[in-house]
Amino acid sequence: MRSRIVLGALAFALLAGCNTTVPPGHVGVAVYWGRVEPWTYAEGFHWTSPFTDVYPVSIQTQTYQMGESGAASTQHDEDVDALTRDQLSVSLGVSVQFHLNPGAAVPVYRLLGEGYTTSVIHPIVRTAVRDAAAGFTAIELVDDRTTFQTRMEDLVHSGIRTLLRSR
Repeated sequence: MRSRIVLGALAFALLAGCNTTVPPGHVGVAVYWGRVEPWTYAEGFHWTSPFTDVYPVSIQTQTYQMGESGAASTQHDEDVDALTRDQLSVSLGVSVQFHLNPGAAVPVYRLLGEGYTTSVIHPIVRTAVRDAAAGFTAIELVDDRTTFQTRMEDLVHSGIRTLLRSR
């Protein structure tokens, strides 16, 4: 009788350590004995190996805001100071919405880690804003915001592609 209780407790402890739950809006990146596996777990409950750690990576749309703090932003940073083509210093508030494609979760986690938003998004966006502003005069920044925004988006996309290809 006593051995059945001990055996049942051991089985329960083993099974309790062999599962994980991936929160909604995330994918789970599996790391087995320190090696990142090439697949992800969808949101929900999953049985796993006792030697597998599952790290949730958000695939939800996030907002990174530079300047003009807002309640809706998930991350906030100071204004971006840039020089315009006519050498005037401007201070710009920029909001960037982004999300991670679920299929890119494994390589992004492997190459950039869990903190990719601050180590990748911040410097690339800040550089893109400064580079884009350098091609406009201060008046054009106000009058032609759509072109300025398109230029910044192109530079951000290019910067991310370049970073991922280089690794």
